[in-house]
Order: sequence, then C-alpha cells, then structure tokens
Amino acid sequence: GIEVTSSWLEEPHKPSTQLSELTHEEHQTYALNDISDIMDADAMIFFTDPTRTILRAGRHVEFGMVVCWNALCDPDFIMPIFVVGMEFENIFHHVPNVYHFEDWDLMKEKLLNWEITNEID
Repeated sequence: GIEVTSSWLEEPHKPSTQLSELTHEEHQTYALNDISDIMDADAMIFFTDPTRTILRAGRHVEFGMVVCWNALCDPDFIMPIFVVGMEFENIFHHVPNVYHFEDWDLMKEKLLNWEITNEID
C-alpha cells in the first residue's frame, strides 16, 4: 500500500493557522519535521490551488526542495513529483520528473501502478 510520510497531518494546529499565531520554536520544529518527511518519501504529491485560497507557501518550498534533490542526486534516486490539478503555479512545474494529473483519481491510479512497476507512463 501507499504510506503517507506527511506528519503535518497530525499537527495540533489547523492548516488555516497563520504563521503569526505560532512561536519561533513551533515554526522551527514543523519545518524540520517537513524536511524529514520529504527525505523519507519516495515520491511527492502536490495539490494545486486553482482557487488561490492557500495563503502559506511552505508547499512551494517543499516542491522546490524535491526539484533541487532531483537535480543534484544520482539518477537512480530521482523522486517523482505528482501534481494534482492542471494549474501550473510556477515555472518549476515544468521541469523533468514532474507529472501532472487532472484529478486525484487519475493520479492515484498512476501512483499505484508506479508503486508496483516503478514506471510512471
């Protein structure tokens, strides 16, 4: 099956919590946890925001971390990025190893196939 490494889903604060509502120590803890989660993952799933209602930009930093990882690492350790939603939110959504899917169901089908065969297409 698919294992989710996103520990932020278990954080006590709601996703709508503003950065000003947290302490420096909480920011630091959450950021380091997010980095660890990314390093533990085999793939990244990125949901676009066509409504433009997500105000925080951490997901873009995480996306960029994986793009950088892929650019610098051994080709045998490339981490694919699965983008759900056809909105291209920045230029880095066009780099190699980024795969776009119209919706979650289409992406999930490809993800399950990738988990079995290690092939995207």
